[in-house]
Amino acid sequence: MKSRRISRLKASMTSKGIDFLILIPGANLYYFSGLKMHLSERPTMFFVSQQAEGIIFLPKLDVPYVSSIFGGKCVLFPWADDEGPEKTLRSLSEELELDGKRVGVEFRRMRVIESDLLNRYAPNAVLSDAEGLISEIRMYKDDEEIACMRKAAEITEKALQATVEMIRPGVSEYEVSRQLIIQGFLNGSGELPKYPLVTSGPRSALPHPKPSRHTINKGDLVMIDTGASYEGYACDLTRTFAVGTIADELRVIYEIVLNANRAVTNSFRPNISAEELDRVARDVIEAAGYGQFFIHRLGHGLGLEGHEPPYIGQGNKLVLRNGMTFTDEPGIYLPDKGGVRIEDDVVVTETGLEHLTNYPRELTIL
Repeated sequence: MKSRRISRLKASMTSKGIDFLILIPGANLYYFSGLKMHLSERPTMFFVSQQAEGIIFLPKLDVPYVSSIFGGKCVLFPWADDEGPEKTLRSLSEELELDGKRVGVEFRRMRVIESDLLNRYAPNAVLSDAEGLISEIRMYKDDEEIACMRKAAEITEKALQATVEMIRPGVSEYEVSRQLIIQGFLNGSGELPKYPLVTSGPRSALPHPKPSRHTINKGDLVMIDTGASYEGYACDLTRTFAVGTIADELRVIYEIVLNANRAVTNSFRPNISAEELDRVARDVIEAAGYGQFFIHRLGHGLGLEGHEPPYIGQGNKLVLRNGMTFTDEPGIYLPDKGGVRIEDDVVVTETGLEHLTNYPRELTIL
């Protein structure tokens, strides 16, 4: 049990008037409890309250694992497959007196199966969105978390370098993506945060497509968006490569994106907001005449999830503070020609932005 984190969560719950908070298997549950569990057809809910260190409603088959993590510090409400979860959740609701209480939930993660059970056995409970409350805690990374992210970046960069060596005309995007996966695991990655994205030629103008069997040709840009993980913490890295001589305009937009990427680090100052930092990169690209082709926000938070707060984009006035980690990923995407994105992972420190990723940013010609 992550007691210090749970204590901070309870304090936030009190300030927001939340009686119980329910965590579903995933990043938040792992962050606060240390439990690594996946969503399945068997509903599992971890209840945080002021009265107990932890209360968990779970399938009976998971009891040995949960007990090995918690010992006797958590109250278990197990249910068996042959009986189903209804009877146990009814007992839990009655014992905790859930009905009528204000219950914080993960709105982006809780499914109909869990909310239906709650509505059935605590019909007067008021479900409240707890995403903001949780993110206020998770946005600030401690030294141990940042060390894990550095290690994830190291693994990612080794895997990328090993993969770049096989890129040449005639190789497909799918083959490159598959090699990234292999190299990620060979270099020590845990579960991959995402399937590596590899696009080439005109397809590199598509920001987030799946790799295809399209083969790489001479004169192509090849965009690779990939990442490894370490102890659950993710890296998210994008680099764009040239296969031989590329068109002049593609070389021009590469330099513009590189300048925008650098400007983010060089212009960072205390009390800058997320939208102001986005504007730094956007100004560089707009001044060069390509503003309409920068079609996404500058970046997103990073940690146990590949995308999490803070989101670095227009409209987000959040002030960026020490310990926040996020991506710096400006891009230009020219339809039917090609695109460039250069993405780094950074952490806010007392002296500015520090890179967690350090793979070369200058244009590499393969």
